[in-house]
Amino acid sequence: MCSSFLYNTLMHSSITLNCVILKWFDIGEADRILTVFSLEMGKTSVIAKGLKRITSRKAGSVEVGTNVKLFVAEGRNFFVLQETSVINSYPNLKSSLNTIKYAYYIFEIVDALLPENEVHSDVYSLLLQILQILETHPRKIFIRAFEVKLMSYLGYLAVDPEELMSGNVSGSEFLSEASVIGLTLLQQNGWQEIEELNISEKDAKRIEQFMRFRIERESQKTIKSLDYFD
Repeated sequence: MCSSFLYNTLMHSSITLNCVILKWFDIGEADRILTVFSLEMGKTSVIAKGLKRITSRKAGSVEVGTNVKLFVAEGRNFFVLQETSVINSYPNLKSSLNTIKYAYYIFEIVDALLPENEVHSDVYSLLLQILQILETHPRKIFIRAFEVKLMSYLGYLAVDPEELMSGNVSGSEFLSEASVIGLTLLQQNGWQEIEELNISEKDAKRIEQFMRFRIERESQKTIKSLDYFD
C-alpha cells in the first residue's frame, strides 16, 4: 500500500517526456547522462542515477535508438530520470550491423543539427517516421530523404532547382541537373513515392556528397557515422 502510494505521488510530480534516446555517456561509477530528443522539450539531457549498476531495471529501456516515455524530475543541471516506459525499441533496426549504422547516423545528425531545449514537433514526427520505415525497409534512399527533409524543416536548406543549378548555393558544385531533380523529389515527395523513385547510383552519390557537405557546414561538426557508408 505504501509502495503504491509513493509510486503514484512520484508520477504526479514527474514531467513526462516522449522521446528518442540519441546518445549517452557515463559519469562517475554508476550514473549515465542521456541525450534525448523529446516531443515536449526538444533535445535535452537527462541523468540516470545508478543506471550502470547490474541491478538497474531501467538500463534496457534507455538504449540508444529507443522510443521511450521518460518520467523525470527537474534537477539542478539536468532532468533526473525516475521511471521509464518503452514505446518502441525497433528490434529489427538493431539486428544487423548495416541497419545499426543507418540508425546511429540518423541519431548523430539529429544531435548535431538540433539546438538544446528547442521544440521541433515536425522533426520529432519525422524521426519516428524514418525509424519505423527503416525497421522494415532499410534503404539508403530513405536516409537521403531524411537528410533533405530534416535540413529543410530546420531552415538550413531551401530546395529550389533554379537556385541550385545557378551555382550560387554553397555545395552545389557537387550536383548535376539530374541530381538536383532527385534532391527536389526527395524533399517534396512522401515516403511511398520516394520508395518508387529511380535515382541512378551516380546521382545518388552526388546527392550524398552535397548533403554531407551541407550538414557538416551547418552543424560545424564532422559527422563520423557517414564514413560507414563508404
